Amino acid sequence: MGTLRAPVNDLYFALAGQQQEHLDDLPFGILRIGDCMAPATIAAAVYDGHRAARELDNPPDRDAVPFKRERSVIDGS
Repeated sequence: MGTLRAPVNDLYFALAGQQQEHLDDLPFGILRIGDCMAPATIAAAVYDGHRAARELDNPPDRDAVPFKRERSVIDGS
């Protein structure tokens, strides 16, 4: 059973600095996704990577629904 949900963010803080003081000096942007935020399932990591790729050049729409939810319809007849 895996119960420790510690983020794996060593690379992020190595680039950004412990207080994120180097972010403005970098020639590129950094986005933390997946296990860098909190470990989860493989499906969640794939979704995070897919969402990050979709939003790479487009800022996210704050009013849009971030995902579509499947709804089961049970026919009572």
